[in-house]
Amino acid sequence: MIPATWVLLDSQSTVSVFRNPAFLTDIKEKKGTHLKVYTNGGSQVSKMVGTIKEYGEVWYNYECLANILSLAEVRRRCRVTMDTSVEACMNVHRKDGLIMKFTEYSNGLYKFDAAVKRPINTSNDAVTFYSPDFVFLETVEKNKLSYT
Repeated sequence: MIPATWVLLDSQSTVSVFRNPAFLTDIKEKKGTHLKVYTNGGSQVSKMVGTIKEYGEVWYNYECLANILSLAEVRRRCRVTMDTSVEACMNVHRKDGLIMKFTEYSNGLYKFDAAVKRPINTSNDAVTFYSPDFVFLETVEKNKLSYT
């Protein structure tokens, strides 16, 4: 199984589909349309979409095998670089200036693990650890909206 905290950058996928709702906000039914994908494992229908901060809308389907970003869609929104003579990874240069590094896993998939804390340099050159790529923040105000 692919961990729920992994995001795969897939060069063979034509659409981005996520199974982990923790990565998404504003999950809702996409009225009037749906997505039917065909894979070597069969087909699957998605009727929901959600939003990824600093990226935009993706399809949501809790029955998906993984959180998948289509490389074709990503490269239309962000710069993507790869130099395999340096490292087996793909770097997605986000609009906010941060770089997400998708490293090659032993089976050939390129993954970003949001559960891993990463070192970053702060303005005072101290090293701090956090993962700026996905924020799982819940506020009391937001939680109150779910109750009457």
